[in-house]
Amino acid sequence: MGGMQIARTLLAGACMAFAGVPLAHAAGGQEADSHAPAPAHEGAAPKAEPDHAAPAQSEDAHVGEEHGASAEGEAEGGSADHAEADAAHAEGTEEHGTEEHGTDEHGGEEHGGEAWRTERAPMPFEVVRSLQYLQDQAARGNKSALNVQRRLLAWFGPSLANRPADVWADRRNVRAVALYVLSGGPVEPVEALLAKQVFAREDVPVIEGVVAYARNRLKEASAKLSGIDLAFEETTFAAQIRLTLAQLREASDPVESLRLLEEVMLAAPGTLLDEAALRLGVLLAENIGETDKADRYARQYFDRYAASVYAGNFRARFSAVYSGRPKGSEPETLEILADTLRLLPEDQKLAMYLSVSRRALVGGNLALAADAAGKALEITDASPEDRQRALLYQVASTLSSRDEDEVMVTLSAIDDAKLHPADQALKAAALDVVKAIGEPATLASSAGIEGDASENPTFARAASLLDAVDEDLRSLNQ
Repeated sequence: MGGMQIARTLLAGACMAFAGVPLAHAAGGQEADSHAPAPAHEGAAPKAEPDHAAPAQSEDAHVGEEHGASAEGEAEGGSADHAEADAAHAEGTEEHGTEEHGTDEHGGEEHGGEAWRTERAPMPFEVVRSLQYLQDQAARGNKSALNVQRRLLAWFGPSLANRPADVWADRRNVRAVALYVLSGGPVEPVEALLAKQVFAREDVPVIEGVVAYARNRLKEASAKLSGIDLAFEETTFAAQIRLTLAQLREASDPVESLRLLEEVMLAAPGTLLDEAALRLGVLLAENIGETDKADRYARQYFDRYAASVYAGNFRARFSAVYSGRPKGSEPETLEILADTLRLLPEDQKLAMYLSVSRRALVGGNLALAADAAGKALEITDASPEDRQRALLYQVASTLSSRDEDEVMVTLSAIDDAKLHPADQALKAAALDVVKAIGEPATLASSAGIEGDASENPTFARAASLLDAVDEDLRSLNQ
């Protein structure tokens, strides 16, 4: 069963159960409850988007398919099976008489009175397990899972209002509501539950903390969530709270924030929580001078989550880290880049070298920009557009060491139609700089002017274009 089909089956099964379809048909019978298609978390699920032990989840998915097949078989051949069972029961009645089957131990007649319940809506913690499964699939690059996750979040929230009060006596359901909010679910249904006072007193701070976080009341969120004794919480829930606290403390206490992220990595490997912790940890470790950790996190991220639907965000962080390494360390930086990107397909390596080169060029590290562009040009499968970009970055970063006529010919040969608008501006700025290299002295000499040659209008235009490129780069990577 493909990823999209699995995701649709998850959502369809949950919706069927909420609509009152018997669990036997929605999830393969009560026995299927222990083999939910989500990963087998004992409690609630994380935010962002986790796959806990991929082999186990894969097995669960197959189990779900088997239950689905059995449900279809029941629909096709169920009548015959029930007929045989009824016949056997009738024979037993004739043999043993009615005295032995008069009443059951609960006081009601076996064939009379109200039938036992054979269906129920899935509990919140069960729905969140499915949400976790979808999140973990998104971390592995399943875009269909991301779309289904959004639909599930939008549907799940309003359903909370109709839950009986005894549902919230189970702390797994309370934690599931917290994880639903931290996963990006609409917060209004949870605020309504708080207003109804359905949660036990000891659970209220948890819910208030996640609601404050969703409402951007960050000080209140930090105070509430910091008071939770995570040593006694389910592992996945504790990891999600630590990830949230790490984000809250990123600016005020980066060392503590990184420590929390490392605990998340240890507690939830292979999940979206792990993916998010690595993604955040690279830039955080670099900023506090832990470059070895930053390098290690970057390698782990690309080894595990290069296909993640959130990898674009990580690539921006990655290029910011390595383009900002100190001048003079270019050979070492290129070596680390090559090691970190070793498992990526050639097209993804190319994209990373181009990104690092561009950022280094705009940031003023011309040697690194030229070296990274050179690595990109070594990739033989590069498209014409990417080769033009690499050539532009290489030439623009080596203007002072190249012959003026050579630079003009090379830049003029680059087709603007194959460049992003920001790169077109970069090319224009480079051309202006080349044209102005000998111009200031000539103009000053012929006019008898003494003064700063940088006041030349051409230089001013080139500088403004470079500023515009820098601003465009920042907006693209936010």
